[in-house]
Order: sequence, then C-alpha cells, then structure tokens
Amino acid sequence: MLRKLFALVFVAGFATGCAVGQKIDYSQQYSSIPTIAQGTTLSLGVQDLRPYVISGKKEANFVGVQRGGYGNPFDVTTTSGRPLAEDLLQTFTNTFRSAGTVVTGTTLASSLSPEMAVTTLSEKGSERILYISFKEWKSDSFANSWVIYDVTARIYDRNGKMLGQNHLQGKDAISSSAAMAKSDANNSITQAFQQKIKDLLGGPEIIAALQ
Repeated sequence: MLRKLFALVFVAGFATGCAVGQKIDYSQQYSSIPTIAQGTTLSLGVQDLRPYVISGKKEANFVGVQRGGYGNPFDVTTTSGRPLAEDLLQTFTNTFRSAGTVVTGTTLASSLSPEMAVTTLSEKGSERILYISFKEWKSDSFANSWVIYDVTARIYDRNGKMLGQNHLQGKDAISSSAAMAKSDANNSITQAFQQKIKDLLGGPEIIAALQ
C-alpha cells in the first residue's frame, strides 16, 4: 500500500514537473487565405483586450495553462517572451504578405477605444485598415486540451468607413492523445489556432474588402 502511495506521488510529481515552464511559438505561424488584390496596402493593428492582462493579473506573454498531476495550473507563455499581441501581429502580417498584400503593422494599447485605434491606423495612409482585437486567446491542457478564443477583425477604407467584420468565439476540444505529450500538445494547439487565424482573416467580408 505504501509503495503504491509513493508511486502515485512520484507520478503526480513527474507530471507537475513536465507542466512547468511550457511555451508556445505563435510568432512563426502562417495561415493561407484566398488570393486578394496584389499590392493592396494594409494598415494592420492588433490589440490585446484580455481582462486579466489589462488588470495585471497575467503578463502580456501569457497564452494559457498546462495542468500538473493534481490538475493545478501552470502558466504557458510565448516562446519569444514577447507579448502575445506582438506574436500575433507577426503571424497576421506573414499571412497577408503571403497573399500579396503590402502590410504596415503595429500593436495598439489596450486603453485605445475602437475609434481611436482606427484613427491611429489611418495615419499610415494605407488603402485599407484592419483592426484586430482579442478578449481571449489561450489554451488549457491536462488529460485533454482546449483552445479558447474571442477575437474580432474589422476592416475599413482609408477614410475610416467600416467595410466588414468577422468575429470568432468559442472553446474547442482538441485531441486528448496529443495532449499527453508536450511537443504533440503544443503542435496541436498551434495547428488549432492556425485554423482560427485562417477562419478570421479569410472571412467573406474581410476578403471582399481587399479585392
């Protein structure tokens, strides 16, 4: 009985050790979207509106939790160490550039209202303005993994007139078998978010405004 107890404690401790210090790389992600007008200039802004980041409860590079043997959560952060908004900006920029768009990108302070954010982006003088804000973007992994998201993309002309928008929100389960291994879990999580990026940026109203 005592041996079984020690074995259980060892397994839980090992699982906890594996959960500590996990990181996910969002900066090098890339999603394909429909072909858009070649050479279109785009001013792109990304704004982190996650309430726990704004309040200071979590750092801006927080991207989720990996749970230990007892289900206790340990923070997962960006591989780059940069704020998530910066990594996502790079990913969105890479996606649009691959589709033939000339992109000028920036992160936006959480204190900016949507109106002020669009005004700031319009100063770049681009043909189109894309304002992306996210209130949630994280993963939660234990025996299963979930991706949790709440993100909105709004596109405007150079004068600040909104031409369309796309909003995604949900909590999606991904493979429990992949969640059992660190590398596979992280790959599955990034793949799931890659699909969300494709769904967000490839929305009909967003693409139509860039034709």
